[in-house]
Amino acid sequence: SPPPPAAAIDAPAPATAVDAWAASAKMAGRWRKEGSRCPDEIPLFDAMEMSWMFRQAATLLNELTISSGADGWSVASSASFISLKETYPRDGRAASQMRRDLRSGTCEGSLEAVEGGVHLVLSWRGELAGSQDEVFTLEASGETLKRVVTLTLENGNSWRGTYHYVRT
Repeated sequence: SPPPPAAAIDAPAPATAVDAWAASAKMAGRWRKEGSRCPDEIPLFDAMEMSWMFRQAATLLNELTISSGADGWSVASSASFISLKETYPRDGRAASQMRRDLRSGTCEGSLEAVEGGVHLVLSWRGELAGSQDEVFTLEASGETLKRVVTLTLENGNSWRGTYHYVRT
């Protein structure tokens, strides 16, 4: 029988996609927030209408643990009563997540490789519905993780900040 048409054959991913996933794998490990190179989070806490107790706990979220494998990419952080671990498939499918503000309501996110890192998009329903766009990239020969966060709420509030982390 004749060979299948070229479009039906699984071809390797374009070099740029392979390079982007390679960059995401280099992010694996533990990262500590560089306080002097991070944004003021009070406007973020105000936009999210966070309680005093949640604000105090959130300020302790100073470390990220990133894992990257063939099946997915994950990011985790914990402090006090806040413990978050999110895992995303590498194929771009949406994955259910717990809301980061710990409110009830559905939340899902998806991940895609971008040049030099990953692009994560979260969206949630319920109280203070909205979305969060994050881009993780490496700087300084892989010793600094840069995380650009854009929050957009359906009530019109928004916030943008850039975080920097160093390997621990």
